[in-house]
Amino acid sequence: TDLIDLGITEEGALDLIEEATASGAPEQIIGWEPDPPTDWTDDVAWPDRKVAITLAPSIARDKWLTDNGWTAKAYSAWDQADLIDELGLR
Repeated sequence: TDLIDLGITEEGALDLIEEATASGAPEQIIGWEPDPPTDWTDDVAWPDRKVAITLAPSIARDKWLTDNGWTAKAYSAWDQADLIDELGLR
């Protein structure tokens, strides 16, 4: 899969992304960076929906996302129904 080629190898994260795509989610961006750039990237993001799946903690990233109205969680904290709701697919 392309996600593995892009460095997303955690089974739970792969499942979430693939199920979201199958449910009609727009294509995600792997390694999304805000504008202006910062010293971090989002692991998996849907910037137009302000939704992100993170693979590792980052205080600076998480604070920026929260301050800018994003919903971002570690892949292990998401469940498929919540992700689909946040992406506006229901």
